[in-house]
Amino acid sequence: MAISEHLPDVKVEIRVDGKALKEYQDHDFEEESERTSTRYIEAASGQNFSIVIELLPKFHFRGDSVSFEIHTDGKYTSCSVFRKGTTMHVSERKGPNAVDASNKLRYCFNLLETVSDGRQKSGEVEQIKGLGQISITCEHTTAGTTYLSTPAEDQLDGPGVVSEKALKGESHSHSVGQQGTAEQLIPSRYTGGKLSRQSVKRIRMTPLPGLPSPAATFVFHYRSLACLNSMLIIPRTPSPPPLEERDITTLNHDELRELQKRALDFKKQREAEVKIKREKVEDSPRRRKIARPSAGDTQLELDDAGVRECSTSTLPAAEKVVIEID
Repeated sequence: MAISEHLPDVKVEIRVDGKALKEYQDHDFEEESERTSTRYIEAASGQNFSIVIELLPKFHFRGDSVSFEIHTDGKYTSCSVFRKGTTMHVSERKGPNAVDASNKLRYCFNLLETVSDGRQKSGEVEQIKGLGQISITCEHTTAGTTYLSTPAEDQLDGPGVVSEKALKGESHSHSVGQQGTAEQLIPSRYTGGKLSRQSVKRIRMTPLPGLPSPAATFVFHYRSLACLNSMLIIPRTPSPPPLEERDITTLNHDELRELQKRALDFKKQREAEVKIKREKVEDSPRRRKIARPSAGDTQLELDDAGVRECSTSTLPAAEKVVIEID
């Protein structure tokens, strides 16, 4: 859960199937302001989510109310108001009531489509400003008069196809969309032959003067697991050590069989290398060196008379005298 040190008795969570998504921090990230709490969460395509705001028991009201405006991808989608003295202390926003008076639409993560053709649509940078983040802004307020409001016409259908040029190298994987169709879900009536949406009552909230505005902001950057890994928000899982280097007592049955197979393969490879080396030696044996006596060496000669000792000539081979007998 995200908690601001300037508003410690408020916690904000993004939940999926009733469970809070795990939050990550980028310790190298410089926050927009000292009153901003920034977290990263993992987004999965087609996944519905809700935004849960809770006031803890020790929360101190500076005025008669406190309001939380919710923006997704830079667009206003909802507002939660807590009144002093009421028992309400948790607000869960499951969808964009700014476009759905019946509260039947649901927030969801949509896969972002990108193109890399180098072209960029006019106004595209402004259109995707705030893409990839859910922002909840808190204000100490005074509740005013009520008024009737008609849900906005715009739906959370995402930015459509986005050019990589407009993203300017930023890592984005999803956008916030809605599950359902506002035209089908929002009650309507025909008046004078024209289709009009059902109006809802809202309260005018005025920020208290003299206090920091906003009191706190909670920002959730949502990305796919692959993006969070590439941004080093989530450390990559280190590769396990080779089986040969692990403690044999920690190996399971399949790992032991794999280790045995590797040992047999290594043994066969070594035997094959030795065999090839032996065959090469037998096919091309080295010629043995013949010892040649030098001048003055003493030699032992064996003949019929037995063993006798003789010495070689002290004359070089070129100076030997040959005597021919006619």
